[in-house]
Amino acid sequence: MLSQNADRVVATDVNPRAIALGRINAAMNDVTNVDFRMGDWFSPVAGERFDLVLSQPPFVARPDGAVARTYLYGGTRGDELALRLLGGVLEHLTPAGRAIILTEFPEIAGWAIEDRVRDATGEEGACVLLLQSTRDIDEDCIAMAILEHPNLGPGFEDAAIARRAHMAKLGVSGLKLSFTVVEHAGAAPGWIAAIPIRFRDDRIGLSAEFVDAVSLAHRLAFAVDETLLDAALRVPHGVSFVEDAGAPDGEVTARYRADLLRDDATVNRDAFALATAIHDARTVREGVSNLAAARAMALPGALDEILPGVRALLRSGLLEAR
Repeated sequence: MLSQNADRVVATDVNPRAIALGRINAAMNDVTNVDFRMGDWFSPVAGERFDLVLSQPPFVARPDGAVARTYLYGGTRGDELALRLLGGVLEHLTPAGRAIILTEFPEIAGWAIEDRVRDATGEEGACVLLLQSTRDIDEDCIAMAILEHPNLGPGFEDAAIARRAHMAKLGVSGLKLSFTVVEHAGAAPGWIAAIPIRFRDDRIGLSAEFVDAVSLAHRLAFAVDETLLDAALRVPHGVSFVEDAGAPDGEVTARYRADLLRDDATVNRDAFALATAIHDARTVREGVSNLAAARAMALPGALDEILPGVRALLRSGLLEAR
């Protein structure tokens, strides 16, 4: 699939059978730009860098006593292999490169997913987006039991209960299906941000355009004041603000177009006014000046008060770069 959109693809796998079948598949489809290499994680590409790294590592939690399955289990929790992969990805990305790792993170009280990912990638030098969708833990345990017992025969119930007991033992309260996007921070400080996304028509429908827009918005949200003030921002096409007569005073509903993958949100009128002022101005600096003048505020004080609101709107998807 990737060969259709790239000059060159390197495909690695630890399983020699996967490599053999990959080569057969490529030959049957007249694909000649894929280099198949066998080895563990990045060992087959030591010293090489890529514009794009994609992976869906095994991420299912392995209960005690379960038969080892390399393609399925990501460790006792399920996210161990993904974190190991994230730990080595930056050194294999070109300066403008991007990695997208599809995995599932368990939610554990007192141990935030962001902290685990930050520890893996290193706080400095990495910009990380966690585009996450919540998965029901009970449904997940049942689905995995069905894979083992598709006819729901003897052992199905025990498998589901055993998996659920394993999750409870680990303190797992939920699961987050995550597109983890990693890029170099460059000269700017690194950051990590978790963003809820929602399914559309029973699929995620993630696009490069969406990832580009969210990544740039967060880079600006975490940028120094001068960089943010010089930026030109707008309310994204497909976002509308609706005043609901039944809503509490001072609240406005922000509605997102389906392909923006976000649930509707409630904002106060100050946030609505700020988004409108920035959208109507050529730069953030001009929008802040206009809003400050309308409120009879001194500009230095207005910057301290208003810029945090601009950053929050960028993180929430209610503002983006033009």
